[in-house]
Amino acid sequence: MDSIHSSSAHRTSSLLMLLASTHQGERLSLAELCSGLGNRSFGLLLLLFALPNCIPLGIPGLSTLTGIPLALITVQLLLAYPAPVLPGWLSRRSLSNRDFQRLCRTTCPWLARIERLTRPRWLALTCRQAERWLGLLSLILAVVLILPIPFGNVPPAWALVLLALAMIERDGLLLLLGIALSAASLFWVYGLLWAMVESALYMFNHWWQS
Repeated sequence: MDSIHSSSAHRTSSLLMLLASTHQGERLSLAELCSGLGNRSFGLLLLLFALPNCIPLGIPGLSTLTGIPLALITVQLLLAYPAPVLPGWLSRRSLSNRDFQRLCRTTCPWLARIERLTRPRWLALTCRQAERWLGLLSLILAVVLILPIPFGNVPPAWALVLLALAMIERDGLLLLLGIALSAASLFWVYGLLWAMVESALYMFNHWWQS
């Protein structure tokens, strides 16, 4: 991740706001978005696709739209790809410019607050070997985002944001916080699934006995 960090002349939140304010056209494709943010590799793409799920925006199918590329990227991270690769059918997917601007206005202030606390530290935790295990954890979180679980998207999305920022900034402490939030969010989703199953069984038994 050295090349990513050295090429980051600006914070990611600043680049997102700049792209939102300067992009021309009604829609913004994933290919345009990635090229506009520069060469920040896996961490940037994880952040890019996790952010829309951090705060409910009321965009239909958003978690699936972002969860599928997240799963693809995390598999590549797990398999130690040198750089992420987006297939053509995915890179051509687009978001309306209005929705992208709304997304940036909503999430970038929070992202900037987190960025002010980050710096390179505990670098052994962000080395290339550790990124493969990070890819496995991120893949699990990405699959959770794809699943239609009510109230289950926001905690895993914020966990992915912390993991992505830890990769970009090479911040081992932030990585540990991201892992802790990942574990908490997975327990939260497990609890939601258990409650859904229990409710379904109760309704079925009630119907069967009536």
